[in-house]
Amino acid sequence: MAETTLKKQQMEVIAISVLVAAALFIGLARFKKKPADDEVFSKKRFNQEWEKVEKLEKEIPAVEKEIAFSVVRARTPFEGPFDTIKQIEVKDEEIALPVMEFQGVIWNSIRPQAVIDNKVYMIGDIIKIKNELEEGFDNVRISDITEKGVHLEYKRTEFIVKPKLTYNNIGGQNENI
Repeated sequence: MAETTLKKQQMEVIAISVLVAAALFIGLARFKKKPADDEVFSKKRFNQEWEKVEKLEKEIPAVEKEIAFSVVRARTPFEGPFDTIKQIEVKDEEIALPVMEFQGVIWNSIRPQAVIDNKVYMIGDIIKIKNELEEGFDNVRISDITEKGVHLEYKRTEFIVKPKLTYNNIGGQNENI
């Protein structure tokens, strides 16, 4: 039995040696030196392209031209297109607001409101007032509501109606503004 195991071991060593030799032969055949033109990036082609780059670099001027920048109108970079104040044309005729009764203003909230003629209005709302001279209605638009008053637009003219009576919290008395 000892002889058979020795022969098996010798056969295994020979088989492994043959397999290793075949792997080395196949590996060396794959890494065989190829001609320079068959490479993906041949040195000859690289050198030609590099010469083109060097020619282009020589054409670049040493001193670049200066760019002149002039400001036509000074403008704040944080100014939006709706932040500018529009100039409203004033016509020769005197325009007066129709008669309205202002009862209250809530200006320091998310939705500022004004109470006019017993109705609550917000910014952007249109107040319809019956025109007695002409048949129909006049439209008065609320453009803003602030602590200074209610900003109204009527016939392309802007008006600010200020509150006439405020409550003084400290003294508890009413004051006329």
